[in-house]
Amino acid sequence: MGMDDKQGRMSPMLSVIEDLRNSGYTTEFFVNKGKLHDREGKQFDPSQMKIENEYRFEGQSDPEYMGILYAIADKDGTKGYISNAYGTYADTDTDDIIKRMNDVTRHETTSKPRTSPDANSNRE
Repeated sequence: MGMDDKQGRMSPMLSVIEDLRNSGYTTEFFVNKGKLHDREGKQFDPSQMKIENEYRFEGQSDPEYMGILYAIADKDGTKGYISNAYGTYADTDTDDIIKRMNDVTRHETTSKPRTSPDANSNRE
């Protein structure tokens, strides 16, 4: 029985993981002793990774369950996913690793002054 076996109902997170795997995000990442690894034990540098998407889940039957799934990619082309709880149950080591990644899902703010053609006009 693998991910393709659809007997029974999959959780929303497992459903998204299956979609990600079908889209090439096949590596399952995890954090152990403050380091990012894949299942084969290869270590990855979080600063060389980017978060390409994130998915948040809240349990319908268990409102206390709140999870987040990240689709991530390494500069060498390795694509995969990592999950964590968020809120009270979040794993702080995983959070620290995620914060060191380049998150392309969040918009950068710019400090450029805003100008418009009528910036000097006086409207009263």
